[in-house]
Amino acid sequence: MDWWGSFFFPLLTVVPAVVVVWYGDQLGLLENFVKAVGIRNYIGYLLIGVVYWNYVEILWSTIFILRYQMRTGQFEDVFLSPITGLEYILGWAMLGVVRVTMESIPLLLLALLFNIFQMTILGVLWALFVFFLSIIASFGLTFAIFGLTLVFKEGDELASLVGNAAPFLGGLFFPVTILPPFLQWFSLVLPFTWGIDLIRHLLLGSRTILTFAQGVTILFILAMAFLLLGVLVYQRLMLVARMRGVQGF
Repeated sequence: MDWWGSFFFPLLTVVPAVVVVWYGDQLGLLENFVKAVGIRNYIGYLLIGVVYWNYVEILWSTIFILRYQMRTGQFEDVFLSPITGLEYILGWAMLGVVRVTMESIPLLLLALLFNIFQMTILGVLWALFVFFLSIIASFGLTFAIFGLTLVFKEGDELASLVGNAAPFLGGLFFPVTILPPFLQWFSLVLPFTWGIDLIRHLLLGSRTILTFAQGVTILFILAMAFLLLGVLVYQRLMLVARMRGVQGF
């Protein structure tokens, strides 16, 4: 793995955006953003969002590993091994988490450089809990797409679609409250929308969609629902794949 590339590339991609936002703030172009979220610190808003989504999305990348195994004819060994599919997902995900951590270090250092965090011990503990719930939800979505891939093959295309659309619907670049009403409905059923909203509130003091307690409750319910549905979908489609076979990759 190119550790130096993984370390510096995210920093190089974010720095131009940070410079543009800084100049925009100096020119008074962030007033609508301030009205929506209650803070002026868009740089911190963006950096926290990028790190959060990096961890959430890396779990979905296990689908691409699965498709690679299928296309190269190696999946039969995986499929017939005593290791379960869930264990493969967890193992592949851990490798991705290590890589994302390397990529996130410079972003966090940049955040500290700008002194963007308004952290307290209690706030950090709550942020870790919210992050944990978000990862649970992401695993649930991963299990479901993994199962779909076993049956319908092109699960990597679905993962790409979700990976490209979810950050926009989930509030990575801007608050979801400015989305058109029909898109807000899609946004609010994503647990990641609530996760990123709560973490930004805890670390930056930004305004939340609902009250903090309501947001945590909704995130907990959605995370458990995503995990339960994901595991059920995976187990059902795994049985279908074993009965039909998984040829024709």
